[in-house]
Amino acid sequence: MTDTASYSDVIFGLFHLLGYQFSPRLADLGKMRFWRMDPSADYGTLGGLARHQIDTNLITEHWEDVLRVVGSLKLGTVDVTELMRTL
Repeated sequence: MTDTASYSDVIFGLFHLLGYQFSPRLADLGKMRFWRMDPSADYGTLGGLARHQIDTNLITEHWEDVLRVVGSLKLGTVDVTELMRTL
């Protein structure tokens, strides 16, 4: 479940961590925010679109929480609908 408003970034991350590929049909692609890990990396044709930088320090700071969420989803101890509503 996802929409094109605010969940896509979270869903992309969760799918990747769970070992799945998320291939959505995104509406309003021109209005979406694209992110980059490394501000000096060459992102080719996406370079002009990926203007926002991911805060890797924030990910590191909350990594244990991220792993708990992913583990709970994998084990089925958390309902994905309730999780997305909370996030």
